[in-house]
Amino acid sequence: MLLETRLNANAPLYVDCETVGGFDKGGGMGGFDPDEVVANVVATATGLAVALAASATGAAEARPVPANIELEFGLRVDSNAVISVAQNPAAGQFKVKVRWGG
Repeated sequence: MLLETRLNANAPLYVDCETVGGFDKGGGMGGFDPDEVVANVVATATGLAVALAASATGAAEARPVPANIELEFGLRVDSNAVISVAQNPAAGQFKVKVRWGG
């Protein structure tokens, strides 16, 4: 199914996603709004990257770390506009790569 969202008033974005549970595009689960998918993906990716960076920084203070660290994850959007981290980066509709160091 295609979930319609908008980048702005003139730019629709269609996210290919699986239908889950009872089909409710009106935003019943978790307060997610289909019109806010892009903003929610960015907020989720940013929040996860910040948490990973804080964790890596804490680990670096405890012991030596490699010069470069790279983490990659995928974000999935379902038909209710709920965003989750994919089990495999390739399984997400959005792929995020976070890199520290050179």
